Amino acid sequence: MTRAWYFVLEHYLLLPLGAFVAVVWANTYAVTYFRIAQALAFVVNDIGMAFVFAYLAQEVIEAALPGGTLHPWRRTMVPFIAAIGGTAGAIAVYVAYIQSGDQLNLTRGWPIVCAVDVLLCVAVARAIFRRSAAVTFVALLAIASDAIVWGTLIRSA
Repeated sequence: MTRAWYFVLEHYLLLPLGAFVAVVWANTYAVTYFRIAQALAFVVNDIGMAFVFAYLAQEVIEAALPGGTLHPWRRTMVPFIAAIGGTAGAIAVYVAYIQSGDQLNLTRGWPIVCAVDVLLCVAVARAIFRRSAAVTFVALLAIASDAIVWGTLIRSA
């Protein structure tokens, strides 16, 4: 059993397996699923996400320390510049697509296009690149992209 568990953890299969179980459970026993989901909402959404962001902050801070993959400030700025370009490009494509149709009221949904699942990005990067500098680059890129969107939303509210 431990061999299978290590395989699941090493290949990041826990997330898709959990999503599959949740979809089956929600579609077969919806009442119990939603009752338990509401009871666990605070634990998962607030406490769990705090640990996720602490883990990601640790990864980025360690990479920015002397000897790390993002040590000189110039290396640290590259993911930020890429995030600005990626965010602007995603917004431009989304707005152009919406403007070509007749549902112009969907233009206000641009933050959804820019939202990045940071942990999924890190998991995919780690599955492809293992422990290389690309993983910290992707982590900082995803964090910066989300920060740009949230900063814009908070300033406009």
